[in-house]
Amino acid sequence: MIYILVGLFIFLGVCFFFFRSTGPKIMPLEINKDNPTMIAAIKNAKNSLDEFKKLLNLYPKEGHVKVPFLTNSGETEFLWGDVTKIMNSDLDIFLTTPPITHYGKMDRNVKYSLNDIVDWTVTVPDEKIKGGFTMKAMFEIYIDKYGELPEILLQEKNMYEYKTLPNTTYKQYGLQV
Repeated sequence: MIYILVGLFIFLGVCFFFFRSTGPKIMPLEINKDNPTMIAAIKNAKNSLDEFKKLLNLYPKEGHVKVPFLTNSGETEFLWGDVTKIMNSDLDIFLTTPPITHYGKMDRNVKYSLNDIVDWTVTVPDEKIKGGFTMKAMFEIYIDKYGELPEILLQEKNMYEYKTLPNTTYKQYGLQV
């Protein structure tokens, strides 16, 4: 009888180990499409595309963009991808963020117009990440909702460059940070 109980205990332990949830540590932040902080962030990203192109010319392997992606379930998600090629206003992108509401296989190599970009980043060696306007907005929205960022998000926030403006805040005026 004791052997059966020990065997059952080991079996349950193995099942727990192999079948436990491997979901995200931090759930995706749901943001209303009319959120003024996010609207301002997208506007700033689009208004700074010339800066993005200049930085991308200097660091061609360090460009990343956030683009709208229509999933096969009919939802539009905003995914990050690596810029693999830019020609005039056309981009070849390798999507690095998996969509949540897409089912089955998908081609991660996609083409977008520069005008489709919702956000951009360029990682400059030995410096802070340039761009990332929607990321900075999400940090701000998260803090407003939950009071503070978890350590993992705080570390990520500190990787971005923030431009400060005297006597103003990003949130009050929707200005570039």
